[in-house]
Amino acid sequence: MADPPQSTRQKQPTKVTTVEARQGTGPRDMVTVLVVSLLLAAVAGTAILAYFLG
Repeated sequence: MADPPQSTRQKQPTKVTTVEARQGTGPRDMVTVLVVSLLLAAVAGTAILAYFLG
């Protein structure tokens, strides 16, 4: 029996565990996420302080 055409076959997504995904990121990506998170936290803190003190 012949294989069905490519359009009817479904591609199986590759299963990646969280540990594998974390190990796949380099130090530069992790530092970027850290800096962006800290900046967003500072902006949120400033907005909260401005709301209560202003």
